[in-house]
Amino acid sequence: MKKLLLLATFALVTASAFAQGTVNFANAGGGAPGTVNAPVTLSTTGARLDGAGWLAQIYWTAAGVSDPNSSSLVALTGSAPGTFNSGAQAGYFTAGQRTFPVAGGTVVSIQVRAWNAAAGATYEAALGNAAGITGKGNVVQYTLGTPPATPNNLVGLTAFTVSPVPEPSSIALGLLGLGAVALFRRRK
Repeated sequence: MKKLLLLATFALVTASAFAQGTVNFANAGGGAPGTVNAPVTLSTTGARLDGAGWLAQIYWTAAGVSDPNSSSLVALTGSAPGTFNSGAQAGYFTAGQRTFPVAGGTVVSIQVRAWNAAAGATYEAALGNAAGITGKGNVVQYTLGTPPATPNNLVGLTAFTVSPVPEPSSIALGLLGLGAVALFRRRK
């Protein structure tokens, strides 16, 4: 009996050591303490993102990062992007639990990125598409939950907007204009 009890204790300790961290991937929680209220809107109209034509994905790193443009943030693999709700819940996604390839209790940096699904299946594809509309949220330092406990919400996530991806020709024209201004200033 003692051997069986010892074996069961060892198995439980070993299994908990390999437990992966989790998060509740949602930006809606009603505003109560410990919840999130961070709708995503379109910069050109102010309208909230509405329906499955819009996607959201977690980008993360185990390193402590606060720069939203950090190249160390990568898409969380193993789960499809979440879609946005429609109607009165537009601007919000409730994509369920997401599991990370690190242990529960680990502090990670998390960022939410959103884009229009018509521009591509990933955020990077939408960035490279002239029809893309993309945006990034703030970076949140988050302590991952440990199963079987219910994962925590993304407290600290703030509202953000998505904007059309500038066309390469627009960027080139802008650079040409800056060059012309610099040339005229130099002549004077």
